[in-house]
Amino acid sequence: MLITKKHLLTMFTMAGILVAASSVNAASIVNGDLLLGFRVTGGTGAGTDLIVRAGASGAAGIGNAVTFRDATTNIATVVDVGAELAAIYGAGWATRSDLSWGVVGVRSATASNGSAGNGQTPGRSPFIGIAQSSSNPAVQSSAAPDLSAAGSLRTNISNEANTINTNFAATADTGISSAEAIYLSSSLGAGWTDRQSTSFTLPGGTEVSNANGIDNTGLDLYWITNTNTGAQDNGSAVTSTVGQGIYQGSFQISDAGVVSFNVTAVPEPSRALLAGLGLAGIAFRRRRSTKKIA
Repeated sequence: MLITKKHLLTMFTMAGILVAASSVNAASIVNGDLLLGFRVTGGTGAGTDLIVRAGASGAAGIGNAVTFRDATTNIATVVDVGAELAAIYGAGWATRSDLSWGVVGVRSATASNGSAGNGQTPGRSPFIGIAQSSSNPAVQSSAAPDLSAAGSLRTNISNEANTINTNFAATADTGISSAEAIYLSSSLGAGWTDRQSTSFTLPGGTEVSNANGIDNTGLDLYWITNTNTGAQDNGSAVTSTVGQGIYQGSFQISDAGVVSFNVTAVPEPSRALLAGLGLAGIAFRRRRSTKKIA
């Protein structure tokens, strides 16, 4: 009997270890999280898509679209995927002209029009990145998507974004330190590559690449509401036309693989210096004028 108990104890212990291991290795996602997708069209890494949850693993809420929608200050490091991109797409990944990336997210593929919930984000109201015409942090440089007369397309984008969420949750986490991420085959039906070529087809493009390297790219993030009932943007009721993309800010990526989100334009060093010198000059002239009057 003692031997049986020992065997049972061993079995329970091993089962516990397996459960713990599977929970660590499983990629997690909650409705409304944004996903970043990377892929190439040939060469090193061809055939493998990298999909990353937009936020550090375990950081409550940072991956959720509400965080970016309601952001009032820049997020300098949303995620650092440099090591992972190098491992998949080679050491020269940052200079590859065929490496493209995009961002998409949705709270629910069902309408849920009666109750917005989840930070006042109605269902079937996708978040999607549109390629910037030129990388310019916090400056909208793409045309806002207008799906006001395309309810079926809003539904389709939401359904397909939800499919990618399902794939993400069903795939093992790659184990990179700064985020939860998965690998998907580029040939997978209803995967990242497939959805980019068939479902996320909006004017301006929902992916971006650049012949001069990835740090010359940026994505404007838009929220496409499916209803205004209960919808809020940064605490204010949404009054814009349903289906018209609402600009939220922009994602940039450095050649080191650090993704940032920007809502406040940062002046170039030269402009900041000139502005500082100008203010100093005004202050100096005021002091001289005051001394003359005295």
